[in-house]
Amino acid sequence: MSPPITCITGFVLALVATQFPLPPASAQPVVVRLSTGETLSATLVSLDDDGVVLDHPVLGRLTVRHRDVDSLVVRETVRIDSDRATSASDGAANAGTDLATTAPDVHPAPPTAATETATVTPASPDAVDEKLPVAPDWVSRIELGLSGASGNTSNFNLRTAFNTSRDTREFLTKLDASYTLGVTNDEKSTDRAEVQGRNDWKLPGSPWRVFLTGTFEYDRFQDWNYRASAIAGPGYELIRSDTVLLLLRAGAGFSREFAGADNRFNPELNVGGDYEYTITDYQRLVARADIFPSLLNFPSDYRIALNGAYEVRLNTAVPLLLKLGVENRYESEPTGGKRRNDLLYFLNIVHSF
Repeated sequence: MSPPITCITGFVLALVATQFPLPPASAQPVVVRLSTGETLSATLVSLDDDGVVLDHPVLGRLTVRHRDVDSLVVRETVRIDSDRATSASDGAANAGTDLATTAPDVHPAPPTAATETATVTPASPDAVDEKLPVAPDWVSRIELGLSGASGNTSNFNLRTAFNTSRDTREFLTKLDASYTLGVTNDEKSTDRAEVQGRNDWKLPGSPWRVFLTGTFEYDRFQDWNYRASAIAGPGYELIRSDTVLLLLRAGAGFSREFAGADNRFNPELNVGGDYEYTITDYQRLVARADIFPSLLNFPSDYRIALNGAYEVRLNTAVPLLLKLGVENRYESEPTGGKRRNDLLYFLNIVHSF
């Protein structure tokens, strides 16, 4: 394995090994504000890796994922001493007797029975001082797909991928890594790896954000062996609902190829977008498109990256998905006599954790 790939593998493994401890919690009344704006008044059972565990008087016991929680506050409980409450009641009764003596036509209201304990719940979570921190969790997935044949022609195909992301009110952080291997008649026909990291800085109360993306690619069957690129710019959430997300992006940056015919820094523009559609609780469509026009030979020199997938959650004891995906990479002016278009389609089993 080449040194760049070894460094990338170590980086991915180090990220997977990182732990994110959550604070302990005890059963107590809380108000949970969800990211959708709704609030839940319930009893906090625990904070664990799966989310916030609550006991709700109507919904029963439920677990809310950390990324769906906007804030969590403890409800205040105010206790009134029973002796003081009794004294106050006696005083009210005596005052009523005096009033009846001086003014016989006035009938004072009977004193209200005192209670030992009174619970006061704030009208809004903003009135509560004590807050419990909620740690955003990382959502990670591992993918694996295999196919093969033997006989007059033998072939073997492998695709594996790792994805992890963390979504908070301030940031969206993603890391994606994939590797594809194809062997035909004992000779490699596909040998490609890609690692991409992206961070979005969200602007509070606005659909705008700023993103930074870095990508490293390895492809044995291109005129270049390695390519690194970086892009930064603004993003805008055009549509965001419970079922649909459409995020548009535009930016500028550079790419550089290594061990190829042209190893210069190539300044580039970027126009792209992300699309997610949740069909049901068990089905989802995802897609991404990016166009990279080169500023060295604009507009004839450009490259396009497209990918999409249909995911189905399997009804199993462990969280498994079936993923049918396609990737297409196009270069308008490839070097070394290579083809302009590379198309890859796959069927993977995905484990999420």
